[in-house]
Amino acid sequence: MVACVMFCFALLIQGEPASGATPFDHSKTGFLLRDVHTTLTCEQCHVDGIFKNTPKDCAGCHSKGSRVAATPKPVNHVQTTSPCDICHTSTTSFLVKSFKHIGITAGCSSCHNAQSSGVVSKPANHFSTLLPCETCHTNTSTFLSWRMDHRGISSDCASCHNGQFAGIVSKPAAHIATTAACEACHGSTTSFQNATFSHATVTAAGACNSCHLGQYSGVTSQPANHIPTAGAQCDLCHTPANTGGYTSFIGGDYIHTGAVPPLAAGNCSGCHTGQHPGVSGKPANHIPTSAQCDTCHTSANTSNYLTFLGATIHTTPPGVCSTCHNGVYAKGKSTLHISTTAACDTCHTQANTANYTTFLGATFVHTAPIGVCSTCHNGVAAKGKTATHIITTSACDACHTQTNTSNYTTFLGATFVHAPPLGPC
Repeated sequence: MVACVMFCFALLIQGEPASGATPFDHSKTGFLLRDVHTTLTCEQCHVDGIFKNTPKDCAGCHSKGSRVAATPKPVNHVQTTSPCDICHTSTTSFLVKSFKHIGITAGCSSCHNAQSSGVVSKPANHFSTLLPCETCHTNTSTFLSWRMDHRGISSDCASCHNGQFAGIVSKPAAHIATTAACEACHGSTTSFQNATFSHATVTAAGACNSCHLGQYSGVTSQPANHIPTAGAQCDLCHTPANTGGYTSFIGGDYIHTGAVPPLAAGNCSGCHTGQHPGVSGKPANHIPTSAQCDTCHTSANTSNYLTFLGATIHTTPPGVCSTCHNGVYAKGKSTLHISTTAACDTCHTQANTANYTTFLGATFVHTAPIGVCSTCHNGVAAKGKTATHIITTSACDACHTQTNTSNYTTFLGATFVHAPPLGPC
């Protein structure tokens, strides 16, 4: 009879009552059967038929020494006094867990130490450091978000930035070739940008092109509008002196003698086109010409091509002086010039201008009709009648004839015709 009663009672507890009996609602005990607990037999928790004081918390059963034969917390479990269900939210599997790091700001390595089962720890390819995890990993949700505090670190950058450690920026493949320490150029631990390369270590002449031809990112290179150099080395023009010790490309000085490529006569316009920054081109008010620059701007009159001033040009055919000497391209006729429509070189000849180097000494050929001398000789356009000249209203050439002035080259020798009456003499 006792055996029969125990069998019926067991069926009632498992929710499988005898025919006509009311199913047992386990939730009324304060412990709702869920997940794996619904598959257990009553006696697996209620050992020896004892129902009173059966533990309702996880640790009451899942711990060493418990009379319930439930899986206990392993010895390599993270150290914690929190209840199991704080992290193990599923009773189906202990592998489903979520540790709440709220309030935890230190002591990460007490769990993340490669000794606690299922806990992410410092990988084998982590860079070498004795600093606590939380020094860099400020986010407890992921280890991917971190920031290394470089304060106090001034050397040995390559011990970490060497391409061996995941997530750490290292020298790229396109970096300039160098065996120097990172910190020799990269003075900031916040950014690798704005590095300053000290050219003091570059002692070999002609090594500039190994870096400054666009091979390396972040290295100033020869621009597309640079003057053609035919592969010449940068330091032929950009010297330590004119670049402030290679701190600037401004101030390059192109040596026009023995230049590379050699300067042949007539190829100045290959550079002096106005298309290359810093290289003077023909200005807008330059005299119209298709001739090469060095036709007029010679080595001699430009102080070996150091200036454009001093150019000499007067190889044009006679009579076209005004093409340039119009006050726009070159010095033109002054406002005090005698009134004339004649070509400049009618009076300003090659001989009397010292090969067109001066406007002084011009000789006017007085072939104009007699009687119009005063048109020019009025004291403004040309020398006029002096204050001590005899009083007369006659035309100049009435006395100053072509004969007695040596063809109008002097005012001396004039002959006054003393026609009667002679009273006012």
